[in-house]
Amino acid sequence: MAAFLKDIAPILEQACVRGTLDAAALAVVHDGQVFEHAWGLANRREEIAATPDTLFHIGSATKSITAELVWQLIGNGRLRLDMPVIGAAPELSHIATLRDEGLTIGHLLSHTGGLDGDVIFDAGRGRDVLRRYMEQIGEIGSLHAPGSQFSYANVGYGILGRIVEVAGGQVFEDALAGRLRVHHKLTRVAILPIEKIRQRTALFFSGERPDYFGPYSNIASGTVLAMSMGDLARWAASHLEKGGAVPALTEQMRQPVVALPHNHRYQGWGYGVSLLDDLGRSLIGHDGGTAGTATFMRIAPHRGTAWAMAATGSAAVAVYREVEPHLRRLAGLPDQLPRNPAGGPVPEDLSIYEGSYRRHGMTFDIAKGPERTLVMTITGSMAPTSFSGLTLQPVTAQVFSIRIPALDAEIWASFHEFDEAGKPQLFFVLERMTRRGDPA
Repeated sequence: MAAFLKDIAPILEQACVRGTLDAAALAVVHDGQVFEHAWGLANRREEIAATPDTLFHIGSATKSITAELVWQLIGNGRLRLDMPVIGAAPELSHIATLRDEGLTIGHLLSHTGGLDGDVIFDAGRGRDVLRRYMEQIGEIGSLHAPGSQFSYANVGYGILGRIVEVAGGQVFEDALAGRLRVHHKLTRVAILPIEKIRQRTALFFSGERPDYFGPYSNIASGTVLAMSMGDLARWAASHLEKGGAVPALTEQMRQPVVALPHNHRYQGWGYGVSLLDDLGRSLIGHDGGTAGTATFMRIAPHRGTAWAMAATGSAAVAVYREVEPHLRRLAGLPDQLPRNPAGGPVPEDLSIYEGSYRRHGMTFDIAKGPERTLVMTITGSMAPTSFSGLTLQPVTAQVFSIRIPALDAEIWASFHEFDEAGKPQLFFVLERMTRRGDPA
């Protein structure tokens, strides 16, 4: 299996030499064999080399493991996919949005609940952190009716973490550790800071200080967990076909819940994983980003292949785009096909899209630009400044492309819920919905 490395190694090694990556690690499980390798420096300041044993913060890839914990409780009858969130955790009734009995555990797993999902703050530390995090949330906005749209919601997985505690009778930290260390028998895993100190954990320095992981209260949705790529690939491999059948847990997690023809990255979303090829029949996975680290986890259930890659540095996404075609070929998968964006012909008058679209911590002001384009300005406490001022090029009446120089990438944004006057009420960008909020 290592023969395929001759094509991948130069890409990762040269990125580390150029300095666009500090470190990278790749692990592949294929036909029962495990391959692990690492490049660059896990700690540039101290010139500590990355090795296959190095831990990387896996960010939102944690959500797939949280989903596995939820499905474990569904399997033993303590939860149901269609159970209202408020029925699973009545203590959350102080948050008005969660009192809607039409909002279910399935909606949270699939990011279709409509929650304005980036309610992220530091609720301190300790084993009761998820309870305190939920107690301190006074309000969660609603962007759309449950089940009607897709909008990535970090807070939804925070709620699921607390539901795991309530239904399972076990602190989430212990449930997570037990699932990984006892059930999956993984050893290169760290949750607590002391565990990260005892093992070699990659750090990314954007200045004099390293980029640290986010609030501990985000443990269930993805700022805390660190793993070696070998262990993450082994976890992914537990979802591969065995004895001619895909495990029931994998089938449950990859059920197609929502198709996303307006999304440049995924064909759809399931109950815990993103759906890539064939709406998840051929390839599923999850990405993560935290502490200056980007992580990419993929599972090809019928191909006996799973892989995990993490990298620290500004070019992580661009470098992974170069690496993935080689991994696809190893798994016998075709190169990713071009997406066909949703929507009809572009209208002559682009003024219908103009307006302010809002979500927690961000306001997107859309205005007409030169030569039949739109211009996006972003403000707010959580606004990604590198995305402000970018141009939206029309692809269809619904989908616009955005070139992001900082990432050397192109993404799609899209408009939804057009009213009788032809104006969209929702703007989808960066995997999240925003709702029109023009002044009266």
